[in-house]
Amino acid sequence: MKDKPVSIRQKKENTILDETRINDFAPYETMVIDKNIAKINYDHNLVISNTLGAAAEFTWQKGITEKGYFKELINDIGVTVDHNSDSITVTNGGARQILTIVFRVQD
Repeated sequence: MKDKPVSIRQKKENTILDETRINDFAPYETMVIDKNIAKINYDHNLVISNTLGAAAEFTWQKGITEKGYFKELINDIGVTVDHNSDSITVTNGGARQILTIVFRVQD
């Protein structure tokens, strides 16, 4: 019997740096998370998931200057992410949901 092929995404190991759970996140509600952006580099991902298994994934993109931004890779839950030097603001989309926010480093 042949082994099933494994996707690259499944092969990569991730190290969780930080995890935050937001219970009962109301539509269009915002939450500020204290996180020093200066310590985040190109191999850091921000993954936000809900209890139904849908998710949003953002990767850190360093700008030409010192500033950078979280580039959206997928967003099935309608959240937005903004940042400044010492915090990240997550804004919920139009549905009430329970969210888990995870910072990961790709190994």
